[in-house]
Amino acid sequence: MQKVEHHLVVQAHMREMPRVLEFITVNARKAGMDDRGVHHCQLAVDEVCANVMEHAYRDGRKHRPIYLTTSAQIGLLTIIVADEGPPFDPLTQPSPDPDTTFTRDKPGGWGIHLVRRVMDEVSYRYADGRNILTLYKEIPPD
Repeated sequence: MQKVEHHLVVQAHMREMPRVLEFITVNARKAGMDDRGVHHCQLAVDEVCANVMEHAYRDGRKHRPIYLTTSAQIGLLTIIVADEGPPFDPLTQPSPDPDTTFTRDKPGGWGIHLVRRVMDEVSYRYADGRNILTLYKEIPPD
């Protein structure tokens, strides 16, 4: 199977989430992902995009873009989520401690923990004025 890429650009607004999730679903299925894998990809991308909308573009300008790319090759689906917010590597955040997280004044940290748990690998880089989070999900053999 030759590597096949698909691209989508949406505005950083919650009303765009159905388009984002449909894009992920269609391309994960085309790549041969099973139901469980599709669900994991949906969860991860939903969380990442929600964080971009809430934190990267906290100035409230919802017209700012979120760039999505999927690429598939034998055994692997790669999903890239990029934004033009200030540089921020979510992978540097510590995993939450379930014994203390719910008693803190400031909740948080569970989103990237979830992403790490449902995806096989996650990487971050900042390039050309964009935060680029890359999610990898293995495609199980038939």
